Formats: sequence, structure tokens, C-alpha cells
Amino acid sequence: MSREAQLEALLEIINSSDARQAITEYKPEKGCNNVPTISSAELHPLDSSTDDVVLRKTIRLLEGVCQQLCASLAPSQCTALNAT
Repeated sequence: MSREAQLEALLEIINSSDARQAITEYKPEKGCNNVPTISSAELHPLDSSTDDVVLRKTIRLLEGVCQQLCASLAPSQCTALNAT
């Protein structure tokens, strides 16, 4: 698989329906008002939830994919500095 194809595969995961599933976990029918913002300081109903396995697995997948994508696209000096 070429380097570009590997990057496209990572982008495909980010744009997948699995990633969109995380957004649906915040819908009102799931007991939530909205998706929290990055600047939100309030606790969210899902912060204390224990039965959000789908959301947790999806977040873990996205974290790994984003980290791999950033490490692949960043200059090697940046990647080496961030790894230490």
C-alpha cells in the first residue's frame, strides 16, 4: 500500500459511519442536550455514564487514527520531538 493510500485509509476511518455514530450518542433521545464544545466547562450527562461502550470505542479509534495521521503528515523532526 502506498503512503498516500495509507493516509487515505486513515481519512476514510475519520469520515466513516462509525465516527458519525459518536455524534448520535449525544442526541436528545439518548438523554443528552447537545455535543459538548471544547470550551465547555460544564459536566455533560455522558461524563458520568457507564454504559457508553460504543462512544468510548469510537473515541479510542478516532484518537489513534488522528494521532497516526498527524504523525504521518508532520515533519519527522516534529514527530521525534513530540514522542519524547
